[in-house]
This record gives sequence, C-alpha cells and structure tokens, in this order.
Amino acid sequence: MGFTERYVRLMCTYDPSRVAGYVSFLKSGDLKLDEVLPAVESSGVVDAAVVLMAREGLLRDAMDRLVEHL
Repeated sequence: MGFTERYVRLMCTYDPSRVAGYVSFLKSGDLKLDEVLPAVESSGVVDAAVVLMAREGLLRDAMDRLVEHL
C-alpha cells in the first residue's frame, strides 16, 4: 500500500469530512481503488466513493452506489 492510499484510509478514520475534497484533486491512477474503497465506504463517505469510481470509469457502479445511499 502506498502513501496516498494510507493517507486516504487515515482520513476516513479521523477526518472523513475532508476525504471527498482531497480525492477530487487526485488524478486518475493516483490511488489503487481496491485498497481505499472499502475504507471510504465503511466510513460513510459516499461522495468520495462516487468520485473515485467515476474517475476510474465505473460510472454505472458509482451511480448505483449513490442511488443506494439516497
């Protein structure tokens, strides 16, 4: 696991309100989605999960997660 993935996971635990803003500045490929998505979802930061998934081309999955959350 890289530094960025660890940082996002720590943010999910200690400062979830800033996760979506942080991941919106990252470029596609900066994060390994499979390493951070479980932490993002378990902390309830659905908007960050949707941003990450959409950026990786998983638009349908991202919209399904958003609809499920709403």
